[in-house]
Amino acid sequence: MGIMARPAWPLCRLTILLFVTGGFSSLEDVIDELPRPVDTGECVYPDPGTILAVHLEAVAGAVDHICNPSISDMAQVLDETGKPCDPLEAAVLVAQQEVISKELEEINSILCGPCDCTLCCTGPKADDRHDYFEIPLADKETDFFELKRIENDRTLFTTAQLAEKEWEFFRHAPALFHWSSGWSLVLPKNSSCPNLSPDGLCKIYSNRPTVCRKPQIFSYVIEKKGNQFIKREKLLAVTDCPYVNELKEEIAEYGRLCGLEVLFSRNKI
Repeated sequence: MGIMARPAWPLCRLTILLFVTGGFSSLEDVIDELPRPVDTGECVYPDPGTILAVHLEAVAGAVDHICNPSISDMAQVLDETGKPCDPLEAAVLVAQQEVISKELEEINSILCGPCDCTLCCTGPKADDRHDYFEIPLADKETDFFELKRIENDRTLFTTAQLAEKEWEFFRHAPALFHWSSGWSLVLPKNSSCPNLSPDGLCKIYSNRPTVCRKPQIFSYVIEKKGNQFIKREKLLAVTDCPYVNELKEEIAEYGRLCGLEVLFSRNKI
């Protein structure tokens, strides 16, 4: 697949580094000075300006934070030992997460439809080890589902604690659970999303929740933990997904070109 063979991040990273080291007065000057095509040694970009236009907000955000490290909305990024990353590295990591996440959503939109798959819309099968499948939701997205809402002292655990201590909750019908971290749609075994029609189509496709628009290839350049981010530099590909299984080599190469460790894992067991 062409977009995986030529990911946007190496070009975006090069643009950021050229700005930092090249004495340019603006990001636009960097983009104007780029050759056509740009050859990074592993990828060739015939029209770099078009690709950069798609990710300009993320690239510009990194440049702004590098030039002004005291900007108040600068995300605090810690390495895996808990030590803060320096401002330049943090800005680049945040931009990398944004660029790759956006590109993976585009990849998902291309690959997901033709699979005719309802994997992400259904609970585990009867013989699966897991008792339920969880779909995280933003607060406003709960209105998409006409389901029972469970919101009491027993759901103020984290999901991991609740899964361990209160797993019998999930032997009932699909419901909306309010965890300490937010809302989730919980699908028990042999159940499906109430917005999944009998013919396998989504009844609210144009207004579906954000998580439903995400690919089964997830960017974990950084991982949000409370009000901070942890540097991970990983790419997770869920092998339950038909297109992930079909494109393992392409996904592995995409991750390598983006400087990420690629992890292949099943979601439903």
